Amino acid sequence: MGAGLLGILVFAVAGCSGPVVAPYPAWQAEFDRALARDDLSDFQRHILQDFDVTDAEYDEAQQRWQGCVEDYGFTVMMSSGGYSVEDPSTNWGSTAAEREAAQRLMDEATDECGMEYTWEVGSIYRGIKSNPEHDNPTVAQVECFVRNGIVDPDFTVEDFDAYMMGGGDPIELDRSKDYVIVWCMQDPSAH
Repeated sequence: MGAGLLGILVFAVAGCSGPVVAPYPAWQAEFDRALARDDLSDFQRHILQDFDVTDAEYDEAQQRWQGCVEDYGFTVMMSSGGYSVEDPSTNWGSTAAEREAAQRLMDEATDECGMEYTWEVGSIYRGIKSNPEHDNPTVAQVECFVRNGIVDPDFTVEDFDAYMMGGGDPIELDRSKDYVIVWCMQDPSAH
């Protein structure tokens, strides 16, 4: 009887494991692309392997990235709109060579830490949050521009694409709302 019960338990447990169903099917190709990267860090691979990035996982990735950059000696200020990185060792009295050296080290720090903790995880997470159906993001961005009075109401996706490719008529932007332009580009559904 004990062997029979054990057999049933093994069958039940084995039956529970199967292919992971992606909670965001429209984003499956992005997960597959990221997971196929040979240089994807173990940390990011672990997060992405279930085809989801939870709020807690994203927060942990951000915190690890911040700690990594701070380990280089920089100060990181995080906000809902992004981050800023400052070098406390340079100031207005620093020479151009000192500022350039600090900038090179800052670029190295943010790149290395991003590769380890946030590049793929952050990109997919923000994409899912702002565009869960993985629709053409330009549509939502243009709608956000129009909704916030950045461009005229007759402005189209084609106008935007032409502008971004360096062709078409120049766009008359309300530059007093630069922060809204950034918001619309980053998360058009929220603004």
